[in-house]
Amino acid sequence: MRRDSYHLERAYFSDYLFEDYTLTKYVRESTSVQQLRARAQAMGVTHLLLRHGVLLDYANSPIVDERKTEAENQQKMQLLKSFLTEGTKILRSGEKFRLIELPSEASHE
Repeated sequence: MRRDSYHLERAYFSDYLFEDYTLTKYVRESTSVQQLRARAQAMGVTHLLLRHGVLLDYANSPIVDERKTEAENQQKMQLLKSFLTEGTKILRSGEKFRLIELPSEASHE
């Protein structure tokens, strides 16, 4: 998130590039949800605050790479959706933002 994380009432690490750079890079380099989740866990990420209307919208998502085919982009969008929904817990959801808790490493053993 950008400055929107100022409104959180808990300790946080805000990487304003995560959504547009880090997450995009990880999704593009990963071939499975497990691989993507392992990278997030290695960074110590337990929760994500995201602009779901942008991130999950094919026309606006930074995940979509104009140099790739639509099929390749759809595959990466599905990977992202699975990462954000499989085993996660939605803590808050609104028109613009969603706060999710990622599954803990222990829940995958």
